[in-house]
Amino acid sequence: MISVIIPVVREQKLSKLKELIKKNAGLMDYELITEVDKHKIGCPKMVKKLVKKCNGDYICFLGDDTIPQENFLKHALETMKCFKGEWGLVGLNDNTGRRLPTHWLASKKLLKHLGGEFFHTGYKHCYCDNELQFKTELLNRYMYSLKSVVLHDHPILQKDNNLLDEHYERAYEKDNMEHDRLLFNERIKGITKDLVL
Repeated sequence: MISVIIPVVREQKLSKLKELIKKNAGLMDYELITEVDKHKIGCPKMVKKLVKKCNGDYICFLGDDTIPQENFLKHALETMKCFKGEWGLVGLNDNTGRRLPTHWLASKKLLKHLGGEFFHTGYKHCYCDNELQFKTELLNRYMYSLKSVVLHDHPILQKDNNLLDEHYERAYEKDNMEHDRLLFNERIKGITKDLVL
């Protein structure tokens, strides 16, 4: 089974996202786990919190501002099966040309190699996906699925500042971004020490 986790800050988008997941997953064996971030603890901490509630062997992380396309979950699982032992991290295609795992499908088996969390909870919002990619590439456990398309309805990617809301503004506030950038640079210096090979 796949556990699809969605930390929610934009409650108005959740019902449409649930419909798209149901319509476009391409398979039936999944559970949906969502929770509103009422205390504004941020995405990395919310991901850790939701992962604890998962029953599936695989976890798919989606933001509440995503638009899953046809067979997105089926294609991600097909890519996962290309790993020896069928465990690793699969980055989902946000159609930007980047290969960053902004949204992903991961095996729970990765957690013991990543210090117990997919997104390091020291980050406020940014660079946690960069670190996740860096670590899983070092483990030779990262693939990117071109066929698993999950568009990101994001104002920066859409180049439309009119779409900015209080949640985006908080996440990309200058001090928060600088904090995350410095943390990332510091952590990758000794990242191999953190990996349990």
